[in-house]
Amino acid sequence: MPRVRILPAIRFTSYDHAEGDVVELSGEIAATWCNAGLAELVREDEPETPDQAADAKPETTAARSRGGRPRKSS
Repeated sequence: MPRVRILPAIRFTSYDHAEGDVVELSGEIAATWCNAGLAELVREDEPETPDQAADAKPETTAARSRGGRPRKSS
């Protein structure tokens, strides 16, 4: 079941959700609420940060060539 964050407060006879609540809904209801602007999907996993990357390689810059730029002819 998808998890969604409620955007505006929603109150019905069977449930009451405040703005910002994260709830699990059936796929059909979640899609309907998201398309209507009542909710937004919540990612299940945390976004990867540089500290979490296990095989991250250090960033390198290009080395300057030994020849440099060609000289302009006069």
